[in-house]
Amino acid sequence: MSIRKKHKKKGWQLVLALGLIVEIAVIAGAVISLVKGGEDITTSQIVVIVVMFVLIYIAFLKQKSIDISRSVVEEKIKTQTLVQHLRDGILLLDPENRVLVINPKASEVLGASDLALLDQKLDGKVDTDLQSILVPGQFGEKAGVFLDTGRTVHFSVIGLPALRDEDSYKLVYVRPVETG
Repeated sequence: MSIRKKHKKKGWQLVLALGLIVEIAVIAGAVISLVKGGEDITTSQIVVIVVMFVLIYIAFLKQKSIDISRSVVEEKIKTQTLVQHLRDGILLLDPENRVLVINPKASEVLGASDLALLDQKLDGKVDTDLQSILVPGQFGEKAGVFLDTGRTVHFSVIGLPALRDEDSYKLVYVRPVETG
């Protein structure tokens, strides 16, 4: 994390801490006033307490949201970097077998650009019936000709577990079929 981000985070933490201290002081003052039998809490004082509480809560939620967003972005970058640098050809298919992710090695093996394959159904681009191995929660292998380029490719499919079969994503490893 950069120094600037650390200071920004510390700034939000300081705002939250100070707001909480002020809120506690205001509530404590109101409670002490009631206990001593002094003046009653006015409607405006209650409104101030509630508004301060809401503002503190909003600041807290904003900081949490920033932290979660940062974590999601960092994890996505790590995952993309890992997938892009694998020596194996990897595709990730959605439940309808459309290509969501393709790494450079898979593009090389298939002989097609990643942009040409993204959001395309894989099972319609191969001369063999991939549907039989695109089964949720299962592992299957099959060779077939990739119709866009005429290359013979070996497909290894892992159906990723999901609560419902129709929600299952598939991880597909591709490698050229060795001839000779």
